[in-house]
Formats: sequence, structure tokens, C-alpha cells
Amino acid sequence: MNTYEWHARFVQQAGWTAEARSLILKEINLAENSKILEIGSGTGAVLDYFHEKQSGLLVGLDIHLPSLRFNQKRRQEYELLNADGFITPFADSCFHFVYCHYLLLWLRQPVNLLREMKRVTQRGGWVACFAEPDYNSRIDYPENFLHIGLQQNQSLSNQGINLSTGRQLAQHMRLAGFSNATWGIIGAHHTPSQTANNDQLEELVLSEDLRKLAFEKKELIKGSLFQRKVEGEDRVQFIPTFYAYAQNE
Repeated sequence: MNTYEWHARFVQQAGWTAEARSLILKEINLAENSKILEIGSGTGAVLDYFHEKQSGLLVGLDIHLPSLRFNQKRRQEYELLNADGFITPFADSCFHFVYCHYLLLWLRQPVNLLREMKRVTQRGGWVACFAEPDYNSRIDYPENFLHIGLQQNQSLSNQGINLSTGRQLAQHMRLAGFSNATWGIIGAHHTPSQTANNDQLEELVLSEDLRKLAFEKKELIKGSLFQRKVEGEDRVQFIPTFYAYAQNE
């Protein structure tokens, strides 16, 4: 997948988590001129959301330079930095709000990243993980989709993803020093229009994952794989996705 396709995927994911972001931001009630940092900002899909809502400083940090360049070409309103989220160049207590989105699942030491997020957040400020999936709890139905889901999980695991990050999120927050973390699971609401619009992108992402395995992906994705009506039944795919947020005391 190229950067444009990945950006489309990130925008799709940002749409899935919009309800959780809205809930969290309502709870923490950020001031209009807040200084906000995203660790792992990628192509800027979630930064775009904050640009529409906030008038303060928006900073995106990511270790992947091509994604930052893509974001910079799209928007000039953000401060973008190519750096390691584990060792950011910021002084203590720089930001009112620091967050990440679909990031911890890629990390071997997520607690250390959360500690760094805590360090650069002001006392009384907030840290949030907007979305961390739990692939080991996924539901694929009907049964002929179950094998596809298991193979995708295997591919993701081979790529270094922790398939159980979602269920571990609350513990990660506690170990990072947050004694007051609130957590939850993003609700699932699916409409026929979503199915029609997302099929092509879902096929592209799944093909990319399966391509990394040592078998012929065409045998798995051909035919009725992305047809929602299978023997009169609609396909169901649900991957529980957790969120968590806490105040820096």
C-alpha cells in the first residue's frame, strides 16, 4: 500500500473512533488554546479532527518521515516533528493534552511510551489512548470467514503487533503511573452504506496483511470473501477496540 492508501485507512480508523474521542473530550473539557501533542501522528488523520475543534497549538510527532512529509504537504497548520516517541525532545510539562491512536499495539514496551507521554504533560493535563484493538477477541462470522481472521491475526503477529493490547490497556496505564485511568470499549454500529463504502479498502488492507504470509493469498480472497451475503447471512467482523484516558496528577 502506498502513502495515499494508508492515509485513507487512517481516515477510516479515525472515523471508527470519533465517538470515543467525542466522549473523552467532553469529559476532560480542554480549553480552546490548549497545547496538544499526538505521538505517532502518521499522515495527520486525527490531527485534522483537532484542527476543526481547537484553536491552540497542534504538534504531531512520528518516527516515520514519509508520513510526516505527506501530512506537511496536505496541511500547514501543524507543527510536525520526526522523532522517537520514547525519547521526545520536549521539556517536562509542555502540553495540556497528549494522545495516541492505534499505536501501543506496535510497541514492545508500551508502558515506557506512556511514561514519556506523562512526563511531557502538565500537572492537571490529560493523556489518552483513543484506540487499541484486541485481535485475540475478534469475531468473524459466518464460519468460512473465521479462517481468514485467524490468518490475518497470524500475519499481524508476524509483523510485531501485540494481539492482546486492548485488554492490557488499563494495566499499561496503571504501570505508567496513572492511578485514575478510565477505560472502555468502542461501540460497534454498522450500516449498509458503511459496508458498501469500506469493502474496497478492507480488501486492500487484508490483501496487504495476507501477502506477508507464506501461502497464496488469491485462494483466500477470491470469490465471495468481500460479499456480505453468504448463504443468506450477512458477514460480521468485530474486533473489540479499547480506549483509556487519565489526568496527570
